[in-house]
Amino acid sequence: MNRTPENRFTCYALVAQCLLTTFFCYAETMAQQLSLRRYDVSEGLAHSFVGAIYQDAHGYLWFGTREGLSKFDGYRFTNYGVRDGLPHPIVNAIAEDHQGRLWVATNGGGVARLRDDPLTIEAFPQGRPAKSKFISFKIKDDSLDANRVNALLFDAQDRLWCATQVGVYLAKIGPNDQLKFEAVTTHINSGAPMAALADSRGRLWFTFDDEVIEVISDRIIKYGIQEFAGKQV
Repeated sequence: MNRTPENRFTCYALVAQCLLTTFFCYAETMAQQLSLRRYDVSEGLAHSFVGAIYQDAHGYLWFGTREGLSKFDGYRFTNYGVRDGLPHPIVNAIAEDHQGRLWVATNGGGVARLRDDPLTIEAFPQGRPAKSKFISFKIKDDSLDANRVNALLFDAQDRLWCATQVGVYLAKIGPNDQLKFEAVTTHINSGAPMAALADSRGRLWFTFDDEVIEVISDRIIKYGIQEFAGKQV
């Protein structure tokens, strides 16, 4: 049979159609096999609005909600709130330091480290408050907006970086968990979502509503949104 251009085109079209049909059938089969389950307050979650999700080194899932922090072990939730010493009920972000300790960013109480160790929790007589399960740190004592921390991360030196409503702050964890924050860069107060990332090359990235900040060996580089759009990273 002579393979004219028309015949070849028809053959290619049939092959493409077969491949697409196979792909969509496979995708539909996989979708039918996925097991989905919805968790909410009736299942034990602290609040139905979840603003942060984090999986720690042990595999536990942590959820930052508007009513505190929820830990999920695959079977049940354990919740931590203001009554446990959390400085603010809204948790915006979650991270681990190099020692495997969990830290949370709150929406007005600065940051806090969870110390959920039964050996450090003192038993009090009934009716008295239990010892706090959190150690709290203010970013800046006289600024509510500075203590609204929207994102946080630890760098290769185990220093804590926080993206707040008014700028980026940095602190090194000292003896006895002492923290002293210093402003790295400031920006106009904004309620827009923020994000923080440490990439595989050791660079730190912070995003705001109108700019992107890159940190390379403590050198700060700021990009406008349009400028960053064309950047090769």
